[in-house]
Amino acid sequence: MALITWPPYARLVRAQVLSIRNRPYVTAARALGLTNRIILMRYVLPNAMGPLIVAVSAGLGTAMVLESAFSFLGVGVNPRSRPGAT
Repeated sequence: MALITWPPYARLVRAQVLSIRNRPYVTAARALGLTNRIILMRYVLPNAMGPLIVAVSAGLGTAMVLESAFSFLGVGVNPRSRPGAT
């Protein structure tokens, strides 16, 4: 499931990063001489995580329905393959 569901999240993060990099506080951080790594860790990633967390939490319901559909079709998780199952 992860192989087919990751592209929308990647597009969301890319769009957020492209939007954030043009904000005034990133320009001010560049003017202060901060390195790209510090700007990324301190300003860009924390501001890009909010929409990603919302999208992932909204996608959890879809993942549960998809997994139940796979189980109904017989290609879901085998209960005997779980750790601790006897």
